[in-house]
Amino acid sequence: MSKQLDWAIIGGGMLGMTLALRLVQQGHKVTIYESSDKAGGLTSAWRMDDIVWDRFYHVILMSDINTRKILKEIGLENEINWVETKTGFYSEGKLYSMSNLLEFFKFPPI
Repeated sequence: MSKQLDWAIIGGGMLGMTLALRLVQQGHKVTIYESSDKAGGLTSAWRMDDIVWDRFYHVILMSDINTRKILKEIGLENEINWVETKTGFYSEGKLYSMSNLLEFFKFPPI
């Protein structure tokens, strides 16, 4: 094994935490610096009244193999709640589903 080094990582999002995990696995010491009061970066959530919102659009698909591998590695794979994903757009005061090709072609602005 190579010499143990001390690393500082700026940002406690997915990339920062994954990098920290890999460095620790190699025997290095890691300190993560995060400006928010909690880790997670853009995958974290925020609350407005009684509603919890995603801080940024994020979704894990069955095809996201690398993300799923990391979740399995850290013991969180069984914590994922797999649901059908849908996409929609708000236009001219109405919400339109656009989760398949037919809905896409029926979208009024098109």
